[in-house]
Amino acid sequence: DLHRVDRRQRQMCIRDSYATDVGGRIWRFDFNEYNTTPDDFAKGGIIADINEPSKEDGNRRFFNSPDISLYTPTGVSNSQILVSVGSGYRAHPLSTLTTDYHFLIRDLSGSQTPSEYTAVRMPDLESWASGNASSVNGWYVPLQQNYEKVLADSVTSDGLVMFTTYAPQNLDDPDTCEGDLGKARLYILAVSYTHLRAHETLRYL
Repeated sequence: DLHRVDRRQRQMCIRDSYATDVGGRIWRFDFNEYNTTPDDFAKGGIIADINEPSKEDGNRRFFNSPDISLYTPTGVSNSQILVSVGSGYRAHPLSTLTTDYHFLIRDLSGSQTPSEYTAVRMPDLESWASGNASSVNGWYVPLQQNYEKVLADSVTSDGLVMFTTYAPQNLDDPDTCEGDLGKARLYILAVSYTHLRAHETLRYL
């Protein structure tokens, strides 16, 4: 699904849209409200591609819609956008072929239409566990268990990014006599104070 962004805050003017695909890509589309011909109505491109086909466990897919927040970093005049989305093969939740993550991608163009679209890739991202608050492009969040997946949209509110996961095996309570229903977890990331520095405010769009 497309996630539509109202840059003017509730004036019902959709200027941008974000979308994901099952190839592990995040797309951004910018609409020109002053266009006079079909040629300049809109443009778009890929801003992130986290699939790693050269790795055995790198075939990641996005089945979830991106969760978009607008924020203004301390000391920076232009706003930026944080794209929150997790990977996971929703059609095959029991799959044990891929290492999935939750991703926080920084779109530095923010509410400005970029001159070109450059795709962020896995090597461009920092691990959330590293505690590196100055990551230019964003972070990937390691999950606690092998083959754990993000199968639903995240929600950002008041500086917190919240998302749920599913792992095919419940390692906390193994039971060989009954079927294993797997393990569900809730993650809550305090992005406004931990990794985006204090006084940077996040606003859900």
